[in-house]
Amino acid sequence: MTWKKEDMSVPNLNVQCGQFQYKVPGTSTFIHLHWNIVLNSTSTTEFLESVDLLSSVDVREDPMNNNAKCGKPNKDLMIISKDRNEILSIVEEILVKDMQSKKMYYFFDVKKIENSTEFMTPCGIAEVYHLKPEIKFDEYQLINGSEDNKIKVIKLIKSGENKFNFSLVKDDPKSFYKGEKVLIKKMLYHNGKAEIKDENGIEASESFIVTGYEILEISYKSLSRGRNYNDVKEVVFFGPVDKDIELERHLINITAADVPYQLNCSYTKLDYAYLYEVKADDEVMEVKKLATDGAVVGNFSRSGDLVLYKPVDVYKMDWVCIYKTPNGKVTVASRLYHFVVMEKRKKYPNIFILWNDVNTQSIKKFSKIVTDESYIPSKVRDIKLIKHVDSDDEIVDYVTNLFDDTLIGCFKEIDRQIKAYYIQDVSPKRKYIISEGPRKETTMNFFKMLYLEDVRVVVAILYRDSNDQKKTKKDICYWPNEAVMFGSLNIEPIDLPDTKGTSNLEFSFRMKLGNESWKNLTIIHVPDWREFELPSLNLSLIELYKRINDCAGSENVLIHSSQAVGPRVFLVTYFACIFEAMIENKTLSNPMVILKMVREKCLGGQVTPREFGFMICSVLKHFINCAYLVDKESVQLKFANNIDNFIYHTRIVEADESNTFAQMMKFFAATNRGKMLDIIKQSQTVQMFDLDTLKAKCTRHLAVLKNRGMNKIRYPGVFCLDDAAVCIWGRPKNDLNSFIHANEMSYEIRNGKRRKLIMCQAPIPDTFDDMLDMIYRYRVGIIVLLVNPQERNGHAPKWSPYFPVENDQISTRFYIVNKISEKPVDMYNISETNYAVAIKGNTNCYNCFKIYHYVAWPDKSRFIEFFY
Repeated sequence: MTWKKEDMSVPNLNVQCGQFQYKVPGTSTFIHLHWNIVLNSTSTTEFLESVDLLSSVDVREDPMNNNAKCGKPNKDLMIISKDRNEILSIVEEILVKDMQSKKMYYFFDVKKIENSTEFMTPCGIAEVYHLKPEIKFDEYQLINGSEDNKIKVIKLIKSGENKFNFSLVKDDPKSFYKGEKVLIKKMLYHNGKAEIKDENGIEASESFIVTGYEILEISYKSLSRGRNYNDVKEVVFFGPVDKDIELERHLINITAADVPYQLNCSYTKLDYAYLYEVKADDEVMEVKKLATDGAVVGNFSRSGDLVLYKPVDVYKMDWVCIYKTPNGKVTVASRLYHFVVMEKRKKYPNIFILWNDVNTQSIKKFSKIVTDESYIPSKVRDIKLIKHVDSDDEIVDYVTNLFDDTLIGCFKEIDRQIKAYYIQDVSPKRKYIISEGPRKETTMNFFKMLYLEDVRVVVAILYRDSNDQKKTKKDICYWPNEAVMFGSLNIEPIDLPDTKGTSNLEFSFRMKLGNESWKNLTIIHVPDWREFELPSLNLSLIELYKRINDCAGSENVLIHSSQAVGPRVFLVTYFACIFEAMIENKTLSNPMVILKMVREKCLGGQVTPREFGFMICSVLKHFINCAYLVDKESVQLKFANNIDNFIYHTRIVEADESNTFAQMMKFFAATNRGKMLDIIKQSQTVQMFDLDTLKAKCTRHLAVLKNRGMNKIRYPGVFCLDDAAVCIWGRPKNDLNSFIHANEMSYEIRNGKRRKLIMCQAPIPDTFDDMLDMIYRYRVGIIVLLVNPQERNGHAPKWSPYFPVENDQISTRFYIVNKISEKPVDMYNISETNYAVAIKGNTNCYNCFKIYHYVAWPDKSRFIEFFY
């Protein structure tokens, strides 16, 4: 008798008990019988009423020993556990180290199993609980830093985004709460007390991201005796290393139209601090004196959440707002200047139109314009993939010339290895180039392209995960750290980066091709921008653009990411082109016009509303920094708060890294329909070459076709690459008799071990010996046959067996193939047969191989259903 553990709470449970086969009398036919049990449970929760809630100590002390339960100790029972992920496991002994929150133990008396019983329910069930845990942070100590010690403090070692790893721990077992989720809520700090800002918090398991300075409530409900829940809670201020900080001084530039101007400090400017003191030059006001709305003390007054100073019409005034944090203070200083720039807004009316469009509605609502399909070029919407299916191979015609007019001019000179496109006539300042990232084998031609295209600055968005040891073993940086020669191209580093503490690293080189002149190149490496995420710092797009602008001047800039052109490359390009175009073109107020222009130059360009909103807000912020955009401080403050709320409410929760599908779910959360269509369109052209490139890469294939004395190719329209050629008969590659329509590739499996794959057309009768020679010489061990038996028939069969099928042996001109053993077609429609191939003159030396034949592979190479 055999048994299988299954969760019967699953509706319509189908248990596969096994199969057997028998021979039909009087025939050679075998028939498979499958024995399945279908359980349709109608009361899946009744047995839960008898679940015992036991402590981590009690569950190990024979809890089912009494007659009301199983009447036996643990050692005489079969125990099956079910963890929080619904995974069932057989438990030999209940151990402390294996316990975890929400784990259930099911106890069975196996002696009660009868032959006629197809399922049985447990005689006892226990759910385990443990002592209330504490919230601990890896590498950080919670400090009692507030006035009432109710708020703990963690000092951030860097600004921007910080990832924190945490755990819920108590005495053994310390891993009991591993993987449990806590609830995180954003808080406001007012008058010395922290208050919940938004009841709709986010859940996190083992890690979460803190953006800037924040006060967060982290809570967990711990199950305890009597099915009560204990609250585990920490309120933490993630603040600066220095308790007292001063934000960058803000300059208020006032136009004539804004005079007189009223200075103000907002009570709600900072979530993590409250306003307690205001200074106007030498005048000081304690905010507590302005306790009620409308209160007036001297030149200061209160209106709603603002502390105001009397209207002023002076050339210069220093205005300081001082905010109290749980353990220190934040000083926000401004200097007011009244400068006479007449008709400032009239000079850049388009920028103010965009500014008003964003401020008169939420950023989230404004950003939805990026999904408007009217801004997708018609030639991209009309892309079609055309397939001519004449066989098990597919001849694919793809519309590859849509962007030929913007393809870089040196494409042929770099052996067509890297696709890069001009983004010109979009920015009035310079030409941008969007490119694929270089691979190891294309690095030489990548640098050659940079030289030939007069590229002054390269923006390399290559994420480096310093916590992932596997990924950091292989350096993602392709540029040299010493002088190198790539053919006739000489590359010399000018200096090493001295920006060790910053996000973007700069590397300077000079290059010379042959006897041509030296050219300078700067590579700006962006190492901390993950795919599918926003930049790690709120102002990083601005800072990155400033570096590009300082280095490039009016010269060409190339932008690329790890491999194919993705959203990060387009976000940088959009930012630069929008900023530069709107300064020069006073009629341009809709940034989507720029996006459409860029999309007409290169396939792709879809971004999510979240990415678009972040990019537009960064553009507007830079307009303000550069004094192209001037507005009242209250409006700018509202805009800054809107950005913070937009980023907070649209941020992607850090995925649980223990989840197998964590990265996939992260991808789905960061994409939308438009971006998915971009990925699909780009994937259709991965490693697909235009006809000219194919001819250059497949010269042996074309030479065999031209040779009338050779009949070696079943489908001439399916090309065979020279670089990955398989050579037969021991002949060199330049001998056409060594040709077989096959290409090989190898890849690493693990620990340096590699596997070789040979992709081959089905041989024709004239090339059976070619096929067998390849199997023999290359020691092929497994052949996967993806054609169905019916395709052997007809006036133009699509394959012919080069191995014995009905008989046990076949003989060709040079080889003998013997059938050793075979297994019939299984339930997955796969047969397995073992063969040995040997040269006729030397049958003592042979090569054994298996053929797995999927007999249900449909004609026209289309799957009907997937199997695994």
